[in-house]
Amino acid sequence: MRKSTLLTLLLLTIPFSYAQEPPITNHAWQDGADELVFFTPSTLNSKDISKTDFSITSNGKTIQVKQINKITPLPDGVSITLQLDNKIAPNANNLINFKTTQQNLTIYPRNVLDQQQYFFSGKLGLDYHKENSQFALWAPSAKSVSVYLYPHYNSDLTNYSRKIDLQRQANGVWQTKLKGDQAGSYYVYAITLFENGKEVTNLVADPYSSASSPNSEKSYIYDETALDKRVVGWNQDKYVPLKNNVDAVIYELHVRDYTIDQSSGIESSLKGKFLGLTQNNTQTSSGVTTGLANIKELGVTHVQLLPVYDYGTGDETSMNNAYPWYNWGYDPVLYSNIEGSYASNPVGTLRQEELKTLITTLHRNNLGVIKDVVFNHTFQTGNAQFSIFDKIVPFYFYRVSDDGVYSNGSYCGNEVATEKPMVRKFILDSIRNDVSNYHFDGFRFDLMGLIDTQTMLAIQQAVKAINPSALIIGEGWNMPSIYPSSERFIQANTQGTGIAAFNDGIRDNLRGDVFNSSASGFVQGAAPYNGIERLKQLIKGAVTGRDAAPIPVFSPNETVNYVSVHDNATLIDKISSGAPKSNYEQKLQMDALAFGAIATSQGILLLDEGQEFGRTKHGNENSYASNDPIINPIQWNLKQENQALFKFYQTMIAIRKAHPAFRMNSSAMVESNLQFISSNDHQIVYQINAHANGDSWGKIMVILNASSKPLTQSLQGQWQVAVNGIHLIQPVNLKNTISVPAYSIAVLHQIEEINQ
Repeated sequence: MRKSTLLTLLLLTIPFSYAQEPPITNHAWQDGADELVFFTPSTLNSKDISKTDFSITSNGKTIQVKQINKITPLPDGVSITLQLDNKIAPNANNLINFKTTQQNLTIYPRNVLDQQQYFFSGKLGLDYHKENSQFALWAPSAKSVSVYLYPHYNSDLTNYSRKIDLQRQANGVWQTKLKGDQAGSYYVYAITLFENGKEVTNLVADPYSSASSPNSEKSYIYDETALDKRVVGWNQDKYVPLKNNVDAVIYELHVRDYTIDQSSGIESSLKGKFLGLTQNNTQTSSGVTTGLANIKELGVTHVQLLPVYDYGTGDETSMNNAYPWYNWGYDPVLYSNIEGSYASNPVGTLRQEELKTLITTLHRNNLGVIKDVVFNHTFQTGNAQFSIFDKIVPFYFYRVSDDGVYSNGSYCGNEVATEKPMVRKFILDSIRNDVSNYHFDGFRFDLMGLIDTQTMLAIQQAVKAINPSALIIGEGWNMPSIYPSSERFIQANTQGTGIAAFNDGIRDNLRGDVFNSSASGFVQGAAPYNGIERLKQLIKGAVTGRDAAPIPVFSPNETVNYVSVHDNATLIDKISSGAPKSNYEQKLQMDALAFGAIATSQGILLLDEGQEFGRTKHGNENSYASNDPIINPIQWNLKQENQALFKFYQTMIAIRKAHPAFRMNSSAMVESNLQFISSNDHQIVYQINAHANGDSWGKIMVILNASSKPLTQSLQGQWQVAVNGIHLIQPVNLKNTISVPAYSIAVLHQIEEINQ
């Protein structure tokens, strides 16, 4: 997402309705049955405030302030905690008037909704059966809730065919049950709330809905069982087994990017679609494999899909195999729904069917599927078109300061309050649906460092209960949130959990400081970003992080090693900007050295689409919305031009998969088996003990030569060379010495003598 680097974030012009912060105004919150917090931007101190300065009513009845419990000066005003004489209900017309404002303000229920009496553990959303359909919505502050039914996806919202009132139940839930088969109907909820003393009705899609009309306007009722029968092989589909995290080789791709270019050879009507990725044996006009065939040829174990949930940017009805608009998709609207722009038709359930078809296709080819999920923020808030949660329970689903300003650690205008019980339940329900209903083999959590630790561990437990092989990874960046970092799942808090964090340390040490486009790293011949000793620890899978102090890692299973993802410059672009005087052949050698270094390092291996043949975005470091046909789409003809690089990547992946010495499962195993022989700012040589982690090879040597001159390394005994530079050779036996080309990696193993 457009946030991996703070510099990129600060330079962004966010094209959303919430990009501008609202002015600071008076706000009132209900934090307990008889406790309020009032914020005013006025400059006041304790002697200026008394309990008689407040006038409070609940459904027209006057409520007295019993006492002022606390007055807290804040940078932008004063926060005042009040205790009331009587309890007030969160769904009542609760108003407060402060002497300096002379206006009645809504008292929004806040922490009071975290109490056990408002927690609902049952099923929310639509529970469809042919005989009946039950609707359930958690809206504890609503005065009333109805469901509007529509016969067509494009019916005007005010032109509903039926209106059914929901009944208030315990725990803040509203429910109703309709008899008969409702499949094929569309619906929205009509939620009536009090806003500054007046009733306001919001029409909103069901946040739990797993299907919708185009562009998220209405939720859609369909028969999931009947849909599954239409997907060939779905009922026999199985998860891809994974013994340890480190066994994964992850390939990140964007559905549209991967097939839309004319060079892809994909059927025209399927370009940019889920089904385009299911086509077998596609190739360019010059005969190099593309699409799914390229993934299989490369040899990865998992495909990580950039967001395929329903996102808000762009018109789904106009997104075809041309270029009307573009987005990465980090703009979630309906989390359990599927993005319609990747379907052959966004109307109905083709988007669900075609995603399941893609997943079964990948599974049949022994490829696990990882879903990129964004639970750290939503596309819009407040009354904006694509705001969902705020229209149901204002402010509850977000981290909001006393002054009413949304915390913005995501740099997208808001943060989801994952620590709140009913928010956590929503996330867990969504994730369980993804695993059970779509058979995802794992998840990549966008800005995982904004999610609270308890929620992440609950997610892991829920996912593993369904699929023990599931892989859970995420970005553990410590973003500037109002929620304490000690309680968020940042890199430092992943230790010992089995959840892996992206390792920005190995990325920057190898290719250069991500905040400085002209900075060089180890592979361009400069000193590593954090120094050579740090790079050695990163190779061992022992630490993560790019800051001065390394962050210890419990085991290699908790670090994702990468040098290129969708964020920031591609690998070849970063190498080029950091080594502008090098020729293209040298840059390709540096590219191979960077990938070779992470492919032989301990931890999980991840690469970006097209990285294997030198994909360029022509210097665009933040291409999240670029619709330029030469920026985001994969230019498959580049694979023909850089066949040597592709074959190098393919070989390194094959070596890693075949040799568990590069996939050690514990830090203790690494410490006892991996020894560095020599190192300086431009060269690293290390050995791995014979048969480490059950490997078939004898002693292994890895040589990383980032200097501009060949490196001669002495050898004892006889060795077989598997790789020596970007231009692959047939395995060759050597004694005495090996010469490693400039900007190259060599991998060799000792030939053991057999006693007669």
